[in-house]
Amino acid sequence: MRRSLKHIVDSFIVGTGLLFGITASVNAQAIFTGALNADAGSYPPIVLGEGVNLDGCGSTFDVGGSAIANLCDAPTISDVSFTWFIQNDATSAFTVLTGAVLSLTSGGVGDFFNAVGTYTVNLNIGATTPFFDLGGGFGFRDISLASGDTGRIFGSSFDNDSTAFTVTTVSVPEPESLLLLVPALLMIGRRQRRLIKSNKSA
Repeated sequence: MRRSLKHIVDSFIVGTGLLFGITASVNAQAIFTGALNADAGSYPPIVLGEGVNLDGCGSTFDVGGSAIANLCDAPTISDVSFTWFIQNDATSAFTVLTGAVLSLTSGGVGDFFNAVGTYTVNLNIGATTPFFDLGGGFGFRDISLASGDTGRIFGSSFDNDSTAFTVTTVSVPEPESLLLLVPALLMIGRRQRRLIKSNKSA
């Protein structure tokens, strides 16, 4: 009887251990060591007076050069800062803005894009989570990934990647406008030919 009871207790302990082991395996989160990769996007020329949407949501967390997570997905976006440095190449005037996606207007009073020209835009991103110091200034930051896993970034107290592009606020004729000009140009050409003929006959 005692052996049977002991066998039952032992079986219960082993079974409980296996159950907890499976639960731990199911809930275990993977840790991926990688780096942030900033993507400021690409933008066509805008006409002065139009708006431009700066979108940094192409930025990713990369492992081995391949993206495994988008930084704008929750909860990752709360662990990352997006800082835009925008400069007018002609005047060197610049402004600093924050946010993953920005909707800006041009040509209005107080707007930064207030003149025709080229503007250089840099996007800097960095992990804002606590820095775990491993000694000698070497350490890492962890960010949460949408998959429930953890992204680990080794480096200094602020980790970032950046990219740059140029926004040119120039007036680009629409194809429809060019088509409207064709009949007018043909009429002017005919009128010139008639004047030349009349002058010759005179």
